[in-house]
Amino acid sequence: DERDNDPSTKLSRGFIVVLVVLATAAVVGLRARRDRNGEGEQWQQTGQGADAEAPHRDGNDFSPGGSNRQTLTGPHGVPDQTVAGIASNGSVSGFIEELCIEQPKKERLWYLDYARIVCVACVVTEHSGGEVYADRNIAWVQQWVLPYLYVVSGYSFMLSSGSILAYLLRLAVVFLIGILANWAADAISGRDWKNDFGNTCFQMMYVVVIGVTSFILTPLRQALRWRHQNQAEPAPLSMLAWTGVGGALTLILLIVGVVRGFFANNGENAEDNANGTRAFIVYGPYVLATYSASFFLCMLTCATGCDGRSGWVLMAFMYIHRMAIAYSRGGHPVNVDIFMLGMLVQKVPLYGADTFARTAREYWPIVFSLLLLLSTPGVTGRCDLHPHYHGWERVR
Repeated sequence: DERDNDPSTKLSRGFIVVLVVLATAAVVGLRARRDRNGEGEQWQQTGQGADAEAPHRDGNDFSPGGSNRQTLTGPHGVPDQTVAGIASNGSVSGFIEELCIEQPKKERLWYLDYARIVCVACVVTEHSGGEVYADRNIAWVQQWVLPYLYVVSGYSFMLSSGSILAYLLRLAVVFLIGILANWAADAISGRDWKNDFGNTCFQMMYVVVIGVTSFILTPLRQALRWRHQNQAEPAPLSMLAWTGVGGALTLILLIVGVVRGFFANNGENAEDNANGTRAFIVYGPYVLATYSASFFLCMLTCATGCDGRSGWVLMAFMYIHRMAIAYSRGGHPVNVDIFMLGMLVQKVPLYGADTFARTAREYWPIVFSLLLLLSTPGVTGRCDLHPHYHGWERVR
């Protein structure tokens, strides 16, 4: 049996174009509606973001006209006139007074730690012989384990107050420690790691993916930082330029994909060979188009100053094209778009998220029942890597 749709069909090539246009119009339209009605949430910091984004500048930060002007805020995101006055005072006494101002206390975001611990425990279980839990989708692990890891990684990337170089160095240390631990285990167990060093490294390749993704998305990180500290300012030229780059790349990929039909490089046994990095060879152009569109939507949010509704638009875009256009994702779903979602919601909290969370907690039996009804208990295999054949199944 074959899937009812994939990136190579004319329907898919037209659908992804319409979906990108609708998502772009939604972000722009929501911003315009907010301007007309005075609606929407102010961009606000959550949790550790307050200390991670204490006002600072470096040569790479966005700033209109090359100036270092910024909006200084107090502990709750409200403009702090005291801090602003001290910042404008160039005297030594003003600097000393600034140091004496009580800073908001750091709050550890325990829910991020819990999410990481549970997700890593699930991955370790699957890699240690517990594939049946993933294949049978026990506790819906296919729908939340890897997506949670990516969204938490993106969220944590925004919490980091250091430079991108410092962040990558920390990831390199984690990668080396993991490789050494795996190598020691191989040496003790007597496994032939010399002729199969790939299996010694593969468990730590997620760190490499996060490092490369973080480096590529540095412009988005800087844009989100700048917009958070300059909510009422017009977007600087550098931000508009990166927004244009994302839009132009998306447009080129969509035009060539529609005209030339190159979204899928269908060769002999292409579907069978879609494992690991080969999935990017088979469906790479389409995957790149969806990633660049997600980047464009995030940059457009920064450029227009749209509020938390844009996060819902991004989520709708990501999951609608996943349900409508199915393709084998290889040995690991590289969820770069979900990583971007985590970055976005750290600076632009989802509109109505508190209400949604409270409702889910209060009516959890109903939520649980809906999840049971949407489950497909008779289906086995990694549907997050190799989606169902029929659209109605993918929607479930």
